[in-house]
Amino acid sequence: MRLIHLLICLLLAGSVWGQQSARVRELEKQRKETLEEIRKTGELLKQTQATEKDVTRRLKLISQQILSRKKVISLLNQEMEAINIQITDMGKQIRVLENQLQQKKESYGKSVRSMYRRHASQDKLLFILSAESFGQSLRRMRYLREYAQWQKRQATDIISRQSEINRQQLELKKTREEKTRLLASREEEQHKLQVEEKSQKDEIAQL
Repeated sequence: MRLIHLLICLLLAGSVWGQQSARVRELEKQRKETLEEIRKTGELLKQTQATEKDVTRRLKLISQQILSRKKVISLLNQEMEAINIQITDMGKQIRVLENQLQQKKESYGKSVRSMYRRHASQDKLLFILSAESFGQSLRRMRYLREYAQWQKRQATDIISRQSEINRQQLELKKTREEKTRLLASREEEQHKLQVEEKSQKDEIAQL
């Protein structure tokens, strides 16, 4: 029952993470498009400055640039919010996987210790030959073969789950680095916004 609960939690966390990942990509797309609009507006401002003294036109362009800059900052805030949700969900997924791995290791360890205690004083061949009948010998052979296969599957599963945990932890690290990058971008955009707002005030004073 506990394992089923863990699996359900993992599936739900994975679903939320996928939704937030898609949202981050869409927000990033919108942000890049808005930055391109800002770049084009900046080019128009340079042309206006170089060719004419039309303060009203420059004021309009600066105001447009300020609005676009605020939109970029808003999109950055939304991206960081979505990434925070991603980080939380990825942490939950890792904890679920770690719980599953621990259960697997405990189960595997118990079975190995049980097998060792049962047959510590006799090797596999002796275990088979000491059977009371030929049929029992065959059953013991089959039991040992199936047990060895089960152990191999368990060991493979443990390695697989550990690899998945490592992959998730690496993904979590990348996501945190992305959050740091976005924080730096937001700070840069806020500084540019301050410069543009000052420029707007200067243009209004000239007008």
